[in-house]
Amino acid sequence: RQGLDTAEEKMFNVINYSDDLGGCETDLVRAEESFTKLKLLMDDLGLEESGKKAEAPSQELVYLGVLFDSVAMEMRVPPDKLAEIKSEISNWSRKSTITKRNLQSLLGKLFWVSRVVRLSRVFMGRLLQQLRDMVNTGDNTKVKLSEEARRDLKWWDRFLDHFNGVQMIFDEDPFPLELGQLLDRPFDVYAGDATPMGGGGFYGKRYWSRMLPRDLQDPALPIHVKEFIVLIVSSRLWGQEWTGRAVTLFCDNDAVVDTVNHKKPKDPALLSLLREFFFIAVTHNFIPVVRKIGTKENHLADHISRRFDSVSATKIFHEAGLYDMKRVVVPDKFFQLNDSW
Repeated sequence: RQGLDTAEEKMFNVINYSDDLGGCETDLVRAEESFTKLKLLMDDLGLEESGKKAEAPSQELVYLGVLFDSVAMEMRVPPDKLAEIKSEISNWSRKSTITKRNLQSLLGKLFWVSRVVRLSRVFMGRLLQQLRDMVNTGDNTKVKLSEEARRDLKWWDRFLDHFNGVQMIFDEDPFPLELGQLLDRPFDVYAGDATPMGGGGFYGKRYWSRMLPRDLQDPALPIHVKEFIVLIVSSRLWGQEWTGRAVTLFCDNDAVVDTVNHKKPKDPALLSLLREFFFIAVTHNFIPVVRKIGTKENHLADHISRRFDSVSATKIFHEAGLYDMKRVVVPDKFFQLNDSW
């Protein structure tokens, strides 16, 4: 805030993290004035500015190691940093041992990417656990990479093959909490459901509905696993259309909703499915906003997960005011995981 001792008060937008300052204004004139005022303020306070780090107003700014583009509204990992991370991940993926110092360095680089791809931080959990296990180990002592840590490396190695170093700056999810409030804007709605034998989901003007593959019809397989697989199948089907968006995904299973939102499942099967789901999300560059709804409110998805004939599906969609719904065929391969994360 500048001009408190004058009749005209003017406010500028500046963010401060430790000794790093970054500003953002709506036009070049304000940006240049803000830049000049900040310099004068620092001089008045006796603060010394780093000439190397000072950068005049620009539509692209590197702040805390992240490149912000105010024209494309994107955040990027700087190309040199991304190339360095790719090389290091590839290198450690081929090795069986690591030192504490090397692991700390590797995790530091991964944190650069996690600043830009918010869902990726969960895939450092096993590497961080390995580091905690090495607390009493010498900095340069070689220790065997745990199988769990190697799974984190596998995820990152696969992900960086798809990652182009760009992540959209997402708007906050604008949708109301209730599915019923969304039925007048059908292109924004996704809901899915699973039963012991079948599954289905709908988005926009399309839906899928079918029996689960034979191996997933096993009565011993928990229903929350089948519910999560339905969410994965739907994300494979429509994820490309969700690029650059925060997408509301309705689900009536508590375990699935809690797993996606809290990212700390104790069930190994849920952890594996979470990793698969987030791999799809970061590959297609969307943010999943998974919300819990009751079975009664989820009656459309519940119906198409139990009955697989188009006539009954068309009837129930019409009753809900959703017309011209088209059925999509989903092959068995959509139900398979990409890898054993």
